[in-house]
Amino acid sequence: MSQHPKERRKSRRVATKLDVQLVGLGTPEVEAEALNLSAGGIYATTPRYFTPLTKVELTLVLPAFAAAAGAKPKGGSAKPPAAEGATIQAEGIVVRCDPVAPAKGAPATPPERYEVGIAFLHLSPADHNRIEAYVNWRMERSLIESAGGV
Repeated sequence: MSQHPKERRKSRRVATKLDVQLVGLGTPEVEAEALNLSAGGIYATTPRYFTPLTKVELTLVLPAFAAAAGAKPKGGSAKPPAAEGATIQAEGIVVRCDPVAPAKGAPATPPERYEVGIAFLHLSPADHNRIEAYVNWRMERSLIESAGGV
């Protein structure tokens, strides 16, 4: 987590590429791609604009992963959280939605994709733990890879 004085996030986040389904009030399901994830929310690209403060329901599937070495299963479970993968369903609120800028030199056209930030409003404790375990695992993998490991 950043120590920048304006940093307001309470949860660590990691870059990722995950498929996400979003449903806004009275709108059809939209496929999105997560760019980063934390236990507090998700940042994704989507082909549709979402008005800030819109409540959305989202579904994402965490891939199977080995829980971070230091992670202890919560609730006395023998299995690490999401070691076998998990479908996460949550309710969130759109905090920002910005058009993806066209590539330099490309003609100005209406945006085809939007970057949307969503803060989780309702997330079960089990799903919160699964996301935290995934974030920890991704951070651990990133450190190992940057150190020249596997």
